[in-house]
Amino acid sequence: MRPVLVKELANLLSLAVKEGYGDYVVQVSDDEECNGYHPIYQHNFGIGEDVRYLDDKTNEIRYRNSLIID
Repeated sequence: MRPVLVKELANLLSLAVKEGYGDYVVQVSDDEECNGYHPIYQHNFGIGEDVRYLDDKTNEIRYRNSLIID
């Protein structure tokens, strides 16, 4: 499964704001299976390590740069 890109997340959050959720707290999953959630507390970001994932369409291993919110 391909991870969410920054521009895709921005579009999703923009839609949430337009639908009236602009003052809600953002929570992210604790793991890939969504066994729990936690809020994002910091307002900073930085460059992270490359993320390795399986492309569902081509069945190939891919790498993408990552952005860390800390």
